[in-house]
Amino acid sequence: MAPVGAVVVTVLTGGVAAELIGGGAIMNVLWRVTIWASNPANQQTAVALGGLGMSIVDPEPTNDYPGTFDDLARPLKYLFRGTTQGFKGGATAVKHSVTYTSTDPLKSVIFGEVAKKKGSPILLIGDMKNLKDIDIIPSNRLAEMEKEVILRIQPLNFVERAAQLTLKESKSILKEMGIKVPENVNMSNLSETLKNTPDLTEKQIEIFVKKADEIISNNTNGSTTGSN
Repeated sequence: MAPVGAVVVTVLTGGVAAELIGGGAIMNVLWRVTIWASNPANQQTAVALGGLGMSIVDPEPTNDYPGTFDDLARPLKYLFRGTTQGFKGGATAVKHSVTYTSTDPLKSVIFGEVAKKKGSPILLIGDMKNLKDIDIIPSNRLAEMEKEVILRIQPLNFVERAAQLTLKESKSILKEMGIKVPENVNMSNLSETLKNTPDLTEKQIEIFVKKADEIISNNTNGSTTGSN
């Protein structure tokens, strides 16, 4: 509960809400922060700062806040996309120049399982160091189970900036890590499968990327972090 005589200001920006409590001189600072954060040009930084605050509150990545707070608290390092070789993207994605990705490689591999009926399935791995100039669009809350991140970029342009593995290589890594990929996934049971598939931990994702990098390096003398 706010102290008597204090003013509570709620800042809502980029899907992050925070209550700022203060009075007197400090209220003037909080008000300036509110005005600054309301500017769309500053919202990416505001979200990052909000994430920093949440990471202090929640240093244990296995804890999960309702909604996307816990995800925002973690550094966004890699994005994954399960698709097929040469796929230009769906009509909506191409029309609006967006690419649907996930922060979880297992979720993306599941999408690759569904896509394999339409072509040669691959897993794309995007390093955020190579995507820092691309805007991120807020995802629908219903896509939380996919750990979805939407980028303002054409799918084929994302391919140019990403490293890739075959679906077989991706599943091999997960198997080596003791992680089972759901079988017989199709459009009719995709949502239920994603919902019932546990999210990979941050440590597991780091291990996956490291193993993927080794395979890609052996295949092309490149890496997920340096050659794309």
